[in-house]
Amino acid sequence: MKWDFGSAQRAYGGASVCGDAVFIGPDEPGLVAVVDGLGHGPEAANAAHAFVKFVELHRAGPLDATLHEASRSIAHTRGVAAGLVQLSRSERTLRFAGVGNIEVKARCREAVHPVCASGIVGRPLRRVTVYEYATFPGDTVALMTDGVSTRFELCDLDLRQSAQVLAETILSRFGKHTDDATCVVMRCDIDGFASCV
Repeated sequence: MKWDFGSAQRAYGGASVCGDAVFIGPDEPGLVAVVDGLGHGPEAANAAHAFVKFVELHRAGPLDATLHEASRSIAHTRGVAAGLVQLSRSERTLRFAGVGNIEVKARCREAVHPVCASGIVGRPLRRVTVYEYATFPGDTVALMTDGVSTRFELCDLDLRQSAQVLAETILSRFGKHTDDATCVVMRCDIDGFASCV
């Protein structure tokens, strides 16, 4: 199996600094993070990038443990909402865990409806649930910060397009102009991992 990735991002009000961040790991299992620093501007960006830096160094662990440990690590920041996806080529699975207002849209053979835990990464967290799903060729998943409206379904889009084009389309059509906005799209194909980010 291979995963095709795409990401698109826009800062609030055309600002030069975006308070959202994205991480797409290069190895197996693949790890994807979508992060929304609280508020806007440099402090939000600092919080989001502190989370990404932690994830880069600790991407092999269980997702719930990663979120709890990251929460302690970035406690000096204003905090973030974050969603983590772990993609296993060998097991053909997708695992998700999240905290805060990260949204997931999916068009998959198996129903994919994970729910983020309430709270803020950077503050004490309660229980974080890890969801696991089997993956199949053609499965498409989008992760979005709350700067993207959820009033759409992936089946309304042309899923023959690349993940990058889909991410850009979602941001263009459904991104809000009242917040930082970020979308990452992942699509399962065949024969290993591939990135178009």
